[in-house]
Amino acid sequence: MFLFSLNVLLFEYYSISMADGVENAAVVCCFMTPKYQNSRNCEKELLYAERRRVSIIPCRLTRDWEPSTWLGLVIAGLVWIDFRDTTDANIDLKIDKLIGQIRIVAGKRLNCLPPPVPPRPDKELLRQRLLNIEMRSNSNHVEPLDEKKENRYLILKFA
Repeated sequence: MFLFSLNVLLFEYYSISMADGVENAAVVCCFMTPKYQNSRNCEKELLYAERRRVSIIPCRLTRDWEPSTWLGLVIAGLVWIDFRDTTDANIDLKIDKLIGQIRIVAGKRLNCLPPPVPPRPDKELLRQRLLNIEMRSNSNHVEPLDEKKENRYLILKFA
């Protein structure tokens, strides 16, 4: 009985936390992999963002794979950022494209909250995460990561 109650409480806390993140985001970037597509929580969170009309920027991470099913429907017609075949030589350019797209898509919503100009995301953190995504996607252990910085403009979701 206690274990069931604890599981219900954890599920409710996690659901509220996901909803709060989406509701306070100017844009949601989804970093798409097969594991992301197969994650029920990622599906619920992105569908909730779509329903709340939060701008979505899809980012492709996996070579030789196309999003399908629910994910293919959600991202249909959206401009996506290509992080496939990322190297030390091109990672900064790809991150700059993502930042530029965030500014285009989020527009004035980023300027309505302090600070008036959003701080740049931590490029080194993004670089490490994106360069290591292949290793994580080949493992059997799925470990969703949430990066929430003090600015609540961007939620990065890796699965």
